[in-house]
Amino acid sequence: MTERFGNVERGLPGIPARRAYVETMSDLESAPIVTAVGLDLPTADVVEAAFRLSQLTGGPIIPVHALPIRSGSDEGNAMAARRQILAHFAPAIDQGVTVIEPVIEPWDPAELVLRAASTTGAQMIVVGGGQAQTIKQWLVGSVTERIVRHSRRPVFVARGTFPGPDRPIVCPVDLSPQSHLAFQLGLRMARLFRAPYRVVTVIPAGGALFYGEERLDHAADRVEDRVRETLAQLVAGHDDSGVQLELNVVGGRPVSGILDASRDAHLVVLGSSSFDHLLPATFGGVAEKVFRAAGASVITVRDVDPLVEAREAFVSHVASLRGDAERLLEQGDVRAAIERGRDAVQAAPGNAALHELLARSYEAAGDDVLAQTYHDNAKAIRSSLG
Repeated sequence: MTERFGNVERGLPGIPARRAYVETMSDLESAPIVTAVGLDLPTADVVEAAFRLSQLTGGPIIPVHALPIRSGSDEGNAMAARRQILAHFAPAIDQGVTVIEPVIEPWDPAELVLRAASTTGAQMIVVGGGQAQTIKQWLVGSVTERIVRHSRRPVFVARGTFPGPDRPIVCPVDLSPQSHLAFQLGLRMARLFRAPYRVVTVIPAGGALFYGEERLDHAADRVEDRVRETLAQLVAGHDDSGVQLELNVVGGRPVSGILDASRDAHLVVLGSSSFDHLLPATFGGVAEKVFRAAGASVITVRDVDPLVEAREAFVSHVASLRGDAERLLEQGDVRAAIERGRDAVQAAPGNAALHELLARSYEAAGDDVLAQTYHDNAKAIRSSLG
């Protein structure tokens, strides 16, 4: 059962009410837009993106905010966060946008957002920033990065730019199924925002498409002809009526070619086969570099492969081990924290953050030698990734 206060739909209490909301979604035009709100970070871009997307799609906004795990069930902190969140969304509510009662819980931020998106059947997730200054920050610390890597729904990364009639959307494509999925999403965004839609394919030296599954090692003119034929087939499989569509085939370095074509873009659409937190390279070299370097907002989508369920179960297992180790370390149970940390490192040896956690646990135990070993391991992992 839910109660509606103005345009804020309020559940009493918490999770059961959100389930009731999901069961009565049939009267809404579109699925909800889950919005990650970090109150210790700038929120204007995130709120604006959620507002615009809600207006255009008809989907309600579900704000999600994670309290520090150590805060437990502190209702005072939750109520204070709720007041701040609704204050941020007050202008949107005043303009008729429906904002569902915020999801506020002591939990890992990325996991809470992903869980909310799954349980509510969200059409997309809105997050902020995602522009780490270094590869180290991108691989280790970002909630945005973790959401992008794990989400089975499109993720709109708000950076303050929004497409419009004179503000284009750019989508790099190749011959892969993943880029076809991105093309379809970009077409939808172009319709919603009434924006020009520029599709870009880069042919690097040697004639192989930048991250496609098929290589085209022929003369340059034959490669370009084949690419244009493929793009025409891609467009023909979708309804592009009413969309100002531009198809560009360029030569050069893939990343710089895409970024050059995106200089005036206000939204970049990226598709990849897998955004895996434990295996950073699987984000796709070109896609990841474009994601980090693009100054515009980005929307990402991944193609779910047959092994995704097993991989996500494994990711959840490792995340659980990591959460246990962090909690035990905070509680002062150093020995148990080390055991959990070692289990996590054994399961995911390429995860630098897990090595750092185990190093901190050994430091707490007074074992500086092993602590330094795991610090060195983490440093080596990050160096190997560039």
